[in-house]
Amino acid sequence: MSKFTTAALLLTLSSHTMASDKTDAKWGELLKKYKFNSSTQSYCYTNERGELEGKNVELRIRLASVSKLITSLWAVDQLGPDYRFETKLFIKNGHLHIKGSYDPFFGNEKAYYLLSQLNSLGYNSFNKITFDKNLIIFPNAQFHTNEHPIIGPKSVASNLSVYFNTAKWSAIYKDEYKRVASLTKRLPEEIRINEGVEFSAKEIVNCVFRYQPSRK
Repeated sequence: MSKFTTAALLLTLSSHTMASDKTDAKWGELLKKYKFNSSTQSYCYTNERGELEGKNVELRIRLASVSKLITSLWAVDQLGPDYRFETKLFIKNGHLHIKGSYDPFFGNEKAYYLLSQLNSLGYNSFNKITFDKNLIIFPNAQFHTNEHPIIGPKSVASNLSVYFNTAKWSAIYKDEYKRVASLTKRLPEEIRINEGVEFSAKEIVNCVFRYQPSRK
């Protein structure tokens, strides 16, 4: 656990040295500035011999943001540094089915990009849209949000209904879409749904067209 804590603190306290009188002094300044009780805080680093040093190095404290290092390391070990979540589209006779992959950051930006890609392929209207249980959509995914947002088939269907009915977009939605669509060097076009959006537990494999975004 100490190496994760060390990495987080060193990024904050010093970007030039692993440990020094300067970083020790900085630690003291932080305690004084934020009025922390030194007996309840831990500051540690690994010296040039690989030995753990600091203040209260064995003290157990809440991980807080340091836990991000642990989950990031786990993700890299399990999935690899080049892993990409894949969202697959199946289109047949005006029916669009979206197969997700539990992408945790499928928000406004990715949704707008998806729309621009469909436009570039000549699609601007669908009779029906369905999606599977693996599609997770949260509009503010790329920004700081609540700790436990409520995401389910109902909210995903509602968000897709908004995305795929450009005629009902506010000026803010239109401006953001233009920004994302401009990355594809194509002007935004109208897109709409004629019948509606709904969750589907049925796997769709036979289709006229299958679109899978590039992994690059």
